[in-house]
Amino acid sequence: MHRIATAARNQDWFTVFIETCIVVVGLLIGLQINNWNEARSDHAKADAFSERLLGDVMIARSQLSDFLERRERRLQSILKVEEMYFGDSGVMPLSATECEDSADSRIISIPPMRVPSLTEAFAGGLIELIDEPELVRALISVGQSEDRLRSAIEGMRAEAPRLDLEFPDAITRVRGTNPGQGGYRMGAECHFLDQPRDPHFLSRVAHATRINASYVHFLQGHLQRLEELEGVLTGRDAQAPFQEPEAFEAP
Repeated sequence: MHRIATAARNQDWFTVFIETCIVVVGLLIGLQINNWNEARSDHAKADAFSERLLGDVMIARSQLSDFLERRERRLQSILKVEEMYFGDSGVMPLSATECEDSADSRIISIPPMRVPSLTEAFAGGLIELIDEPELVRALISVGQSEDRLRSAIEGMRAEAPRLDLEFPDAITRVRGTNPGQGGYRMGAECHFLDQPRDPHFLSRVAHATRINASYVHFLQGHLQRLEELEGVLTGRDAQAPFQEPEAFEAP
């Protein structure tokens, strides 16, 4: 800058031009190097985030899959109770497990679906570092699906009938053991076949069926969103489209 000022006072415009070009080029090179370093740092952060995300998603997907399997089994148990009264197939009495599943039909709980790195992506701004549109879409889809599921569960909890309390003659709570864990847990004994064909009882069983069917459908939808995200992270092809559950409405 001193040389530029001196050249300007001496009206040596060629020197002024050359020195100015040197300064400008130096600044541009410095800015480019700085941008390159920032881009490399952002890329490293994005790669590290993707690795954490994949691990979290795989764990969440595995846990939710096991959870869903138990809830699907419970739904089948409730459907069997309904078939006893509405169907003509002559269904056999429930097993001990099916009886407990039916007694627990009111339990509509939040599934194990937490993905810590997904929260980090939205709260910490890491999603801005991702330059893959498909991955961003999958992340947003999982976040929206989780919000829908939580909202639906709140409504289901308020609507789910407590068959064991409403019809103690049909379901009797008993103290059971908890093998391998010590203590005890509440079991159940079912007397559905002894229950008279009370329209109110039939209505409440059907209501429990619809609530649990909606619950399973929402869980299936969220599981597929996690599977799609895992597929994007691992480069697998997406599965067939899943019909998104609508907002839960009481039957």
